[in-house]
Amino acid sequence: MLLNTRNFFLYLLSLAFLLVAISATVAMQGNKYINSAAVASSEVEVVENYGVEVTLAEPLDRADKLKEMRNKVLAEGLVLTSSPVAESQNETVPTPALVNNNGLLLCADYLEDKRSWLPGPVEFSVVEGARILSPVSNTALDMSSSSLPMSPLLQLPVRSFALAEPSCLPSDVVAVALDGSLIRNNELSLYGIFGQDTLLGYALDGFPLYGVAADLPLDGCGGLASAEGYQYYLDMEREVILNCFASSPVSL
Repeated sequence: MLLNTRNFFLYLLSLAFLLVAISATVAMQGNKYINSAAVASSEVEVVENYGVEVTLAEPLDRADKLKEMRNKVLAEGLVLTSSPVAESQNETVPTPALVNNNGLLLCADYLEDKRSWLPGPVEFSVVEGARILSPVSNTALDMSSSSLPMSPLLQLPVRSFALAEPSCLPSDVVAVALDGSLIRNNELSLYGIFGQDTLLGYALDGFPLYGVAADLPLDGCGGLASAEGYQYYLDMEREVILNCFASSPVSL
């Protein structure tokens, strides 16, 4: 009986020790979880709310900007000019013009051309939008050089429409005749024997020049826009062949 009491006591003691150990383990695990949660909560970033501020540029007033630039130019005493663009490499840039008593639109640097140009047999041909004046080779005289290309004498633009503003006359030469001779502005009486159906040649701005017109409404330069394009005509009521060029002329 004594042995059973001892065994029972040991059993109770072991059970109590086991309960204490279990309680201690549970307590330790609970503290660990609490500490981990505290650390985790302290490491959480606090995200602040940020706003985006958009600054809109004030709309530009083109008229005000131009006015401001113009006033600045005037205040500094500057003068801005622009030169017209020539349509081909050998076209002349119009210079300030002077109008004399005869209604002629003469360039400020107007000069009489004193050259004597006798090119001999020539022909006109249109190549890639340009009217080329070239010499005609005489095969009977130039057998040795017949294989060499003939250099063009003059290149005129091929145009259909006149410009909004006329161009001044830089010299007294205004056109080239079909035979290659130069047509001067004071030679109206020389070519006035031909009628309006006769092609005399081509003006230096590229438009064709015909004989005397019969009651055609010519403009100030002496030309007329038709279905075939702009064309010059002679008028015996004028003192010259042309008063001005309807487009930019080329230089000889």
